[in-house]
Amino acid sequence: MTELISRQKLKPCPFCGGKASTTKRERWKDESCTYSRPDYGVSCQECYAKGYQYYSTVEEAIEAWNKRTEPPADQWIPCSKGKPQTMLNVLITCDEGGVWEAYRGRNGIWTNDDWLYLKDEQVIAWQHKPEPYKGVE
Repeated sequence: MTELISRQKLKPCPFCGGKASTTKRERWKDESCTYSRPDYGVSCQECYAKGYQYYSTVEEAIEAWNKRTEPPADQWIPCSKGKPQTMLNVLITCDEGGVWEAYRGRNGIWTNDDWLYLKDEQVIAWQHKPEPYKGVE
Protein backbone atom coordinates (compact mmCIF):
# COMPACT_ATOMS: atom_id res chain seq x y z
CA MET A 1 0.00 0.00 0.00
CA THR A 2 1.21 3.47 -0.73
CA GLU A 3 0.65 6.77 1.02
CA LEU A 4 -1.30 9.36 -0.95
CA ILE A 5 -1.42 13.11 -0.87
CA SER A 6 -4.80 14.83 -0.75
CA ARG A 7 -5.93 18.42 -0.41
CA GLN A 8 -8.22 17.40 2.46
CA LYS A 9 -6.72 17.44 5.95
CA LEU A 10 -6.92 14.25 8.02
CA LYS A 11 -7.99 14.50 11.65
CA PRO A 12 -5.75 12.78 14.22
CA CYS A 13 -6.51 9.21 15.25
CA PRO A 14 -9.60 9.14 17.52
CA PHE A 15 -7.99 6.44 19.68
CA CYS A 16 -4.44 7.62 20.32
CA GLY A 17 -4.29 11.10 18.75
CA GLY A 18 -1.57 9.95 16.35
CA LYS A 19 -0.99 11.06 12.78
CA ALA A 20 -3.14 9.38 10.14
CA SER A 21 -2.29 8.70 6.51
CA THR A 22 -4.16 7.56 3.44
CA THR A 23 -3.47 4.24 1.76
CA LYS A 24 -4.16 2.83 -1.68
CA ARG A 25 -4.53 -0.82 -2.55
CA GLU A 26 -5.14 -2.53 -5.88
CA ARG A 27 -8.14 -4.82 -6.05
CA TRP A 28 -8.41 -7.30 -8.91
CA LYS A 29 -11.80 -6.89 -10.50
CA ASP A 30 -12.04 -10.22 -12.30
CA GLU A 31 -10.69 -13.73 -11.94
CA SER A 32 -8.37 -13.42 -14.94
CA CYS A 33 -6.48 -10.62 -13.13
CA THR A 34 -6.39 -8.62 -16.32
CA TYR A 35 -7.18 -5.28 -14.69
CA SER A 36 -7.54 -3.81 -11.26
CA ARG A 37 -9.21 -0.88 -9.58
CA PRO A 38 -7.79 1.00 -6.60
CA ASP A 39 -9.41 1.24 -3.19
CA TYR A 40 -8.50 3.92 -0.64
CA GLY A 41 -8.44 3.86 3.14
CA VAL A 42 -7.01 5.69 6.15
CA SER A 43 -4.99 4.33 9.05
CA CYS A 44 -3.10 5.64 12.08
CA GLN A 45 0.69 5.60 11.80
CA GLU A 46 1.10 5.08 15.56
CA CYS A 47 -1.52 2.61 16.86
CA TYR A 48 -2.39 1.18 13.41
CA ALA A 49 -6.13 1.73 13.82
CA LYS A 50 -7.83 1.90 10.46
CA GLY A 51 -11.14 2.85 8.96
CA TYR A 52 -13.84 0.25 8.71
CA GLN A 53 -13.77 -0.03 4.93
CA TYR A 54 -12.08 1.09 1.73
CA TYR A 55 -13.57 3.62 -0.67
CA SER A 56 -13.39 4.26 -4.40
CA THR A 57 -11.81 7.72 -3.96
CA VAL A 58 -9.28 9.10 -1.51
CA GLU A 59 -11.65 11.98 -0.73
CA GLU A 60 -14.38 9.54 0.36
CA ALA A 61 -11.91 7.72 2.62
CA ILE A 62 -10.81 10.98 4.27
CA GLU A 63 -14.39 12.16 4.70
CA ALA A 64 -15.31 8.87 6.43
CA TRP A 65 -12.21 9.02 8.71
CA ASN A 66 -12.88 12.63 9.68
CA LYS A 67 -16.59 12.04 10.39
CA ARG A 68 -17.03 11.73 14.14
CA THR A 69 -19.08 13.32 16.82
CA GLU A 70 -17.55 15.15 19.72
CA PRO A 71 -19.14 14.46 23.09
CA PRO A 72 -20.55 17.47 24.94
CA ALA A 73 -18.13 19.36 27.17
CA ASP A 74 -19.92 18.35 30.37
CA GLN A 75 -19.88 14.59 29.75
CA TRP A 76 -17.25 12.34 31.37
CA ILE A 77 -15.77 9.75 29.03
CA PRO A 78 -14.28 6.60 30.60
CA CYS A 79 -10.71 6.08 29.41
CA SER A 80 -11.70 2.49 28.62
CA LYS A 81 -13.92 3.95 25.83
CA GLY A 82 -11.14 6.07 24.33
CA LYS A 83 -8.68 8.80 25.14
CA PRO A 84 -8.40 12.33 23.77
CA GLN A 85 -5.88 13.18 21.11
CA THR A 86 -2.43 13.82 22.50
CA MET A 87 -1.52 17.33 23.65
CA LEU A 88 -5.20 18.39 23.91
CA ASN A 89 -6.02 20.11 27.23
CA VAL A 90 -8.99 18.36 28.85
CA LEU A 91 -10.38 17.79 32.35
CA ILE A 92 -9.38 14.48 33.94
CA THR A 93 -10.23 12.52 37.06
CA CYS A 94 -8.13 9.74 38.50
CA ASP A 95 -8.61 6.64 40.64
CA GLU A 96 -7.86 8.66 43.82
CA GLY A 97 -10.45 11.38 43.06
CA GLY A 98 -9.97 15.02 42.16
CA VAL A 99 -10.33 16.89 38.87
CA TRP A 100 -7.46 18.52 36.97
CA GLU A 101 -6.83 20.20 33.67
CA ALA A 102 -4.18 18.19 31.86
CA TYR A 103 -3.03 16.80 28.54
CA ARG A 104 -1.84 13.34 27.56
CA GLY A 105 1.58 13.07 25.98
CA ARG A 106 2.51 10.51 23.32
CA ASN A 107 4.25 8.50 26.05
CA GLY A 108 0.94 7.93 27.89
CA ILE A 109 1.80 10.33 30.73
CA TRP A 110 -0.77 12.95 31.74
CA THR A 111 0.72 16.29 32.78
CA ASN A 112 0.06 20.02 33.06
CA ASP A 113 1.91 23.23 33.98
CA ASP A 114 1.41 22.57 37.72
CA TRP A 115 3.67 19.50 37.76
CA LEU A 116 0.85 16.98 37.64
CA TYR A 117 2.30 13.65 36.53
CA LEU A 118 -0.04 10.65 36.18
CA LYS A 119 0.37 7.37 34.33
CA ASP A 120 -2.27 6.35 31.82
CA GLU A 121 -3.70 3.65 34.11
CA GLN A 122 -4.29 6.20 36.92
CA VAL A 123 -6.65 8.37 34.85
CA ILE A 124 -10.13 6.84 34.76
CA ALA A 125 -12.15 9.44 32.82
CA TRP A 126 -11.83 12.71 30.91
CA GLN A 127 -14.01 15.40 29.34
CA HIS A 128 -13.61 18.36 27.04
CA LYS A 129 -13.25 21.72 28.75
CA PRO A 130 -16.42 23.84 28.71
CA GLU A 131 -16.66 26.99 26.62
CA PRO A 132 -15.67 30.19 28.47
CA TYR A 133 -18.44 32.25 30.03
CA LYS A 134 -19.76 34.83 27.57
CA GLY A 135 -21.97 36.88 29.86
CA VAL A 136 -25.70 37.20 30.19
CA GLU A 137 -27.61 37.88 26.99
